[in-house]
Amino acid sequence: MDEKDLVEGMREYISLLQKEGRYSSAKSYQDAMNSFIRYSGTDRIPYTYINKDTLRRYEAYLLEKGCMRNTVSTYIRRLRCIYNKAVENGEAAFIPSLFKGVFTGVESQRKKSLPLGDLNRLMTVPR
Repeated sequence: MDEKDLVEGMREYISLLQKEGRYSSAKSYQDAMNSFIRYSGTDRIPYTYINKDTLRRYEAYLLEKGCMRNTVSTYIRRLRCIYNKAVENGEAAFIPSLFKGVFTGVESQRKKSLPLGDLNRLMTVPR
């Protein structure tokens, strides 16, 4: 198994997304990559660096920096995608439940509708 680099894998995938015209997705992967580089302190990140402890510490780092849980989840899901591609390509070792224990869900924190009283006030036209 070759010692491949996570950042290299992410850059290749970002390039592919851009070629496909998927610019928002490419930006999301770019943001996740930049964040993980800042956390790691280097842009040379071998896949062997990715383990449960590193992921938990990265999650805590993001929360300490004031990131919302959905942002944390997005960044970790981007890392998981690239890691899984590396596993499929034989570039990274398969580690069972590697991403278990870090938040990868989506949290709804905001109501999407107005309370009935506010809606009535908006709908009532003063005469």
